[in-house]
Parts: sequence; C-alpha cells; structure tokens
Amino acid sequence: MVIEFTLPEMNLTNKSVKDLIIIILTNRWPLTLKEIHNELKKNYSTNVSYQAIHKTAKELRNKNIIEKKREKISIKYNLD
Repeated sequence: MVIEFTLPEMNLTNKSVKDLIIIILTNRWPLTLKEIHNELKKNYSTNVSYQAIHKTAKELRNKNIIEKKREKISIKYNLD
C-alpha cells in the first residue's frame, strides 16, 4: 500500500490553495470552511473564493488528507 501526502513548503509566496489550507489546519483546528476562508483573507491576503476553498477541501478529503466532522475540518492523522 502506498500512502501519498503533500507537505507544503514553508515559504508563503506563490502558495496554492491546497498548501495554504494545510498550513492553516496545522496551526489551528478544527475549522469550518468559512473560518478557513476568513483566515486566508485576513492573514494570507489571498483573493480566493469560497467555492475554490470548498473544491480544494473536497479534493483533500478524497485523498484522505483532511477529514470533516460536523462541519469542522482537520488534518487526518489516522491514515486508515
């Protein structure tokens, strides 16, 4: 079995939405998509739409990188 995951670079310039979501969730969790969106706008000065965050979060969930429990999202540490 191969486990594939992405660790973001620590340099915050030219980060993808995927990297920024992972960075945010390593510092604070669990968060709703709205809280992640607000964090991106406030602390990372990005102009990312809520829809882009939702789509990226869905992709990360499908890859078992993050998990959603009762509308809150966190990094999945149990790699079952």
